[in-house]
Amino acid sequence: MKKGLLTLLAAALTIVGCQDYDSQFKELTTLVTNLAADVQGLRELSTEIDTLSATVDGLSSSLDVASIQATLDELEAALVGVADETDLTTLAEALAAVQEDVRELLAANAVINQSITISNEATLQYAESLVGTGTDDPTVIVNGSVTVDSTFANADASLTARINAITNKIATILGVDGGSGLVLTHSASSTINFNELAFVDKTLEVSGSSFGHDALTTITGNVTETHSGAISYPLLASAGIFAIGNDVTSVDFPTTANITSMSTVGSATGELWLKKATSINTGKATVNNLNATKATAITIGNGAHTGNVVINAPESAVITHGVTSISGTLSVSSASSVTTYFASGLTGVGSTTVGAIGEAHFPLVAQFGGDASLGAAVLDLSALAGNASGTIVIANALTVDTQKLAVTNNVTYTAATTAHFKTATDTLLNLPAATTLEIFEQSSTQDFASAAFTTLTTFKISGEDQGDDASITTVANTIDIKNAATLATVEINGRRAGGDIGTVNIEGTAALANLSTAGEITSFTVSGTVALTAATIGHDHVSGSDAAALTVINNTKLAALSSFSSYLHR
Repeated sequence: MKKGLLTLLAAALTIVGCQDYDSQFKELTTLVTNLAADVQGLRELSTEIDTLSATVDGLSSSLDVASIQATLDELEAALVGVADETDLTTLAEALAAVQEDVRELLAANAVINQSITISNEATLQYAESLVGTGTDDPTVIVNGSVTVDSTFANADASLTARINAITNKIATILGVDGGSGLVLTHSASSTINFNELAFVDKTLEVSGSSFGHDALTTITGNVTETHSGAISYPLLASAGIFAIGNDVTSVDFPTTANITSMSTVGSATGELWLKKATSINTGKATVNNLNATKATAITIGNGAHTGNVVINAPESAVITHGVTSISGTLSVSSASSVTTYFASGLTGVGSTTVGAIGEAHFPLVAQFGGDASLGAAVLDLSALAGNASGTIVIANALTVDTQKLAVTNNVTYTAATTAHFKTATDTLLNLPAATTLEIFEQSSTQDFASAAFTTLTTFKISGEDQGDDASITTVANTIDIKNAATLATVEINGRRAGGDIGTVNIEGTAALANLSTAGEITSFTVSGTVALTAATIGHDHVSGSDAAALTVINNTKLAALSSFSSYLHR
């Protein structure tokens, strides 16, 4: 297609010479105008093919349209090769033939080739003359719109039954061009159902009460449901924009349903204010702002989300958030301390705030895109690897397992008694309640001092493995463990025997009773302990070092060392 359009433009340009500019300019203008018309024609033809294809997809639930769909696929592919107006005309004629085939198919199968309105007993009688309601009568296609207002049947159950006998025979509604597909107004005393309805072209509007539509899979237009009771679409595959009333008691779509967007009536796109719904599932529709006053089970959206997200679920709830990314911020809050939030597929998100809930799961988030304030009592941050973009504050979790986290900005674990890091700088850590601190792969050039962590009873640190590159120039960090009144157990490279550390100084640790080393350490000193009676020294020197030292002095109760290397120096 591009080659053909460029050829037309090139031909236009070769006409412009050096003389008679006015006439040549007019000629060029005419050619460019024709070219623009060709481009517009391509766009219009592509749109027509897409529209007809959507209609045929919907009809497939009730008619055999496989051959027609195959032809549409061929036409779509042929658009790429359009070179000039002749090709465009040929495709347009082929599309017209397919459209005629669809019309013939409808004519051959449709019982109704007009719109249906039921709003009083007279129109009901007329509809009964059009639609066979017997047991052996087939379901029908309505090549028009369907409008039902059952108010006149509120006091007469027999009238309601007659209306349902008709509506439950309708399998497909093709709607009116530029207008509606289905408009239903009813109430709990005259509930109308469409049990066989599988496809609605154009819009769908329901008010007064919920309705049954267990076979409905496709709605090509927008949907408005302003009623109390449940909203449930068990088989829905796709629909346009959903606008729902805030008095509904539940919202239930398949998690695979492709819905353009969902909002409560009168709210901005993506905002749901549901004061009565006890359960919510929005399918694939993403939500910007969810206020679910009574909901205890919430499943919302998937895929990429643009903008900020706010979720407020005051009751005890399980919130399943299907998004894979959020370009803006995320806020999750609940009045219940046992609410659980799952963001199992989320890989990227901006600044994040989670209230004092029971659990929050972010298993794929490698880094928050800003500050993170996480108040959940249980956290899954198993993929968290960095915090270069902001600080991290974890207020309530007692155990914080972030063993992949390389700390490069301030981190506060307020209540945590156990904290894990990959590598860290002590000046960036605030751990006021920590009793166990473990660092799994301390950078070989990053120092660490334990003195500020006055509540520690156990400290374990392993260096990163430098392998064949380890030397006194590449392994240059210092680990200081001093004046720790409560520190009873110290393991250096205890978890990773291959880890490398430069200098280790253990001094004045009054409570130290258990000491062990492994891996490779250039210089190791332990002195001034008063409770240490034995130590297991299992480390080797750093490969490539031209010097190594082990100093053990002024340890008043230390009676034995085991498994230490031959370079021991006193």
